[in-house]
Amino acid sequence: MVWSLLGGRVRFFKYGYQTLWDRVGDVLDVRLNHPVLRITRGDCVRIATEGGEFEFDKVLLCCDLRDIARTLDLDDEESELIGRIRSIRYHTVIAEAEDLFPSNCALPAHFSEQFAGAPVTWYKRWSDRNLFNFYAHRQ
Repeated sequence: MVWSLLGGRVRFFKYGYQTLWDRVGDVLDVRLNHPVLRITRGDCVRIATEGGEFEFDKVLLCCDLRDIARTLDLDDEESELIGRIRSIRYHTVIAEAEDLFPSNCALPAHFSEQFAGAPVTWYKRWSDRNLFNFYAHRQ
């Protein structure tokens, strides 16, 4: 069975993800290079860092929660959910291909480790070139 990614409507950011996040950061209070020691929730979110303490209405955690779980004031359900997070290692390959059809595709049957090294999905990233991004599970 072959699934077409988003019905063949794969969307991209014209100037890349970095530009997207830079623009998002322009309207948010973004703090860099402040190693986090503790995050506690209450009337606000308090973050203790090596650079000081900060209070926020809301905080977006854009990282692997397993890496910072020790800093969070987690309840039992949150701890259990974070404990269930699994990562899948994969390779990304950009290759030139002629007459690849469909040009955007996912192969659900290949989503298991049994197919390590085989393509899981691919898409044509640039409309004016025959370059495709391929993704495959790592062995």
